[in-house]
Amino acid sequence: MEDKEQFLSSIQDLIQIAKTQDNQLHIDEIKSYFHDMLEESKLQFVYSYLTGQQIQVVGYDSQPTESSIEEIEVNPQEVKVLNQQEEDSLIQFYLSELANIPDYSKEEQKQALLQYADHKKDKNQLVEMFLKDIVKMAQKHENQGVLVGDLIQEGNIAFLTILEENLSQACDNIDWLFCKLEEAMKATLDSQKMQNYIGQTLAKKANDLDVIAQRLAKELEREATKEELAKAMGVSEEEIEEIMKISLDAISVD
Repeated sequence: MEDKEQFLSSIQDLIQIAKTQDNQLHIDEIKSYFHDMLEESKLQFVYSYLTGQQIQVVGYDSQPTESSIEEIEVNPQEVKVLNQQEEDSLIQFYLSELANIPDYSKEEQKQALLQYADHKKDKNQLVEMFLKDIVKMAQKHENQGVLVGDLIQEGNIAFLTILEENLSQACDNIDWLFCKLEEAMKATLDSQKMQNYIGQTLAKKANDLDVIAQRLAKELEREATKEELAKAMGVSEEEIEEIMKISLDAISVD
């Protein structure tokens, strides 16, 4: 799928669907969801990821892996959204803003939401009243693969979206509002984790393929065919082609 954001959004949708089905999804259901957008080799990563999220994928014969997605160590250098200097500057900006913002109780925030609904409260004032909570929420997820500054922005975007689309529900239940902000940040973390998982899994497969190709070349005294490589790795020829393509793409980038 060319649109990475659409792909990650689709993964989150599947997770939500699974929650309504006792954490189960059928393999045909997943294939139907993606239609012709993903090749079978790429669907394998989707099945593996969903299994790692404690979702039973009926019809998928998962193979034991050396590490689950939760165990993958995230290298901060691989996060390309902002570099560390920009991150520090952004956090300092938010902290300086927080110094001038008083602490608001949930009741005060609820009243502010009601005033905003009655056009008696400016949106900027309302955002300011919730900023401290959003920053604190984001800081709880520090060093989990997404920069805190990005999580704060996600929280702010989620807050503004709620004001536009679910204001009445936020007014009725302030705890629901905070849960939605937390969900938005966790969705961002899950998306980054998914990208890391796919990248590291493909890198391992590419390395395994290289080792096997060299071994077979010595044994056969010629370059191994895709069929021979697939048999040696226990995968399909289509997956061998996909791994080769990704390896060539990586070389061209370097």
